[in-house]
Amino acid sequence: MSVAVLGSVFFAGLDAGDPGQGFRTALLVQGGLIVVFLLLSPLFPVRARPEEPALAEEPALAE
Repeated sequence: MSVAVLGSVFFAGLDAGDPGQGFRTALLVQGGLIVVFLLLSPLFPVRARPEEPALAEEPALAE
C-alpha cells in the first residue's frame, strides 16, 4: 500500500510541474503513515492465538 500511495503522491507533484513539492508532500504522507501505524500497533495482540488441535483422523475400517 505504501509504495503505491507514495508513488501516486510524488507523481501528482510531478504532473503539477514541481518535483520538489511532490517529494515534500510524499515525505509528509510517509511521516503521517508512520505515525498512524505506530499509534495502531499497541492494538495488536501481544501473543499469537494458540494453534487449534489437529482433528483426529477417523479410524480405518477393519475388513
